[in-house]
Amino acid sequence: MKSVKPKISIIIPVYNVEKYLRRCLDSVKNQTFQDWTAICVDDGSSDKSGKILDEYAKKDKRFIVIHKENGGVSSARNDAMKKVKTPYLMFLDSDDCIHPQAMEIIYSLIEENHADIVSFRYIHAGSSIDIPDWFKTRYNKKNIKVKITNNLLKYTTNRYKSDNSWLVQQCMIWQHMYRFDLIKSVRFVSGISVLEDFIFWSNVLFRKPRAIITKIPLYSYTENTTSILHTVNYYKSCIDLINAAKFANADFKKLNISWINRRRWRIRFLWEVLACAYMYIKHIDDKDLLKDIRNSLMNLQKHGVFDNPPDFHAVRYKRRIEKFISQIS
Repeated sequence: MKSVKPKISIIIPVYNVEKYLRRCLDSVKNQTFQDWTAICVDDGSSDKSGKILDEYAKKDKRFIVIHKENGGVSSARNDAMKKVKTPYLMFLDSDDCIHPQAMEIIYSLIEENHADIVSFRYIHAGSSIDIPDWFKTRYNKKNIKVKITNNLLKYTTNRYKSDNSWLVQQCMIWQHMYRFDLIKSVRFVSGISVLEDFIFWSNVLFRKPRAIITKIPLYSYTENTTSILHTVNYYKSCIDLINAAKFANADFKKLNISWINRRRWRIRFLWEVLACAYMYIKHIDDKDLLKDIRNSLMNLQKHGVFDNPPDFHAVRYKRRIEKFISQIS
């Protein structure tokens, strides 16, 4: 294979996903765009995932493998980011896969429009291990419609319903390609395994990137029932969400952000996370765990996170959270 300097790095954290891993790696290997390097982090897998990674790396030097003790997905991504030497960066979860033209299309869009980030759609693929049928679709780059904006926060939300068809919903970090210079100093917060994307994504938004949004799906998301996201520990999930809100809000307060974008972020992201944390509380009965949650929420309250709720939805959950704090002793 001709030796070229890669243009795109794709970070793949791996933990006990032997069922899906070959499909994931094949989707990268079979890209129509070939100037890439895949940084795969085996996060202490106890199944055959590590061996599968070594097998691919032996056959194709573009696959770089890091083996480490288990430290969680944030730790794995942080270790991989230290190895990035390319102008652009993507993320891919190891139970998911990307369309064969994904890198070709995204690279073209980000280069032609001198952008910092390209956001694209994904399709929910259920739990199947098969290659999605829609991967057979071939896109003509000349016919791809895009929205160009210098105010990405205006077009993003963590809410599920919206009338704006250009809105990028949720804060999945794998739904984008980034100019690495934009995010090279951003890191994931270790120890948070639920919605760890939220802190990273908020930090990206606060940097005011020039963004390209396309509605075409390029990512296939798999409902892996053994993943951390789908193995529910309500207490841990609640604490993770509270901590995510704490870290993201601390970053938010440091920056010079317009009033309207401050309000947008608090409505579309911060209070959605807090509402989700509150919903988890209803599944917890242990008094000691509830006291821990109360103390964490009181810490947010102390730092003004609940002050001046920006809409009725936020007002409603502020009242519910404050009632919970007052009832737990």
